[in-house]
Amino acid sequence: MAHAGNTTLNSGWLAALPSGAIPHLGNLRERAGIEVCEANGQVWLRGPALDEAMLRELRALLGSQVFQPLTDAQLLLLGATVPHGYAPHGDWHALRKWLTIRLPTKQFVAAPPAPARLELVRAAGQQAPSLVRLLWPEWSNYALTAPQVRLARLEFAACQAEVVVRGEPLPPLHGEYFYVRHGVAAPIGFDWHPALDARVLRAAWGCELDELVLLLRTGGHMRLRGDQFVAASRSAVRLTAGDSSHSGSGA
Repeated sequence: MAHAGNTTLNSGWLAALPSGAIPHLGNLRERAGIEVCEANGQVWLRGPALDEAMLRELRALLGSQVFQPLTDAQLLLLGATVPHGYAPHGDWHALRKWLTIRLPTKQFVAAPPAPARLELVRAAGQQAPSLVRLLWPEWSNYALTAPQVRLARLEFAACQAEVVVRGEPLPPLHGEYFYVRHGVAAPIGFDWHPALDARVLRAAWGCELDELVLLLRTGGHMRLRGDQFVAASRSAVRLTAGDSSHSGSGA
């Protein structure tokens, strides 16, 4: 025991807290030996030992006062030399049992928003075409007669009776021209709505790194893998014309 003036200090501690501090006592529930008492509109705590960690926790509670008890039931405010009031009279309960945990009332989960429909809308600005979608005869007739210097900067992917040609400059053929933004292609004169970033669309579709997605004016989209494109040449066109297995994927 220690002495304060002519009065002997008891071991342990007490703390007076405003009632509004009750919701913040959860961290103290698992500490051994802490008891609680409600008296005169305040919440009182007491415990067997006041170490530095406990003192920090008590001082973190807004409006708390920490006391050392004296043998005559008076209280000595921590750091003071003159007693200040008396310990409360009332029933003391183990904090662990007194402070119960109540789960929040179950709320109804809101229904997820309906998925937005991706559609093509007229675009105000100009776009530079970087690929064209056309019928196979249109492309094969051109490729088999065009100079190799015109074909050298092009590549194509055959998809059933159609073909997608990309590169610069594009051949002056009758077809549907597209511009490409981060691997998503839209017809010239159109943009997609909602105006999501093309990379967000690709992630939503689970596209591979080199996969190309064409948005179609008829609805849906066509997906072409990078390995479906071959360098444009007369021999490649003849070889593809004899291969009936070439196809792309549409949705």
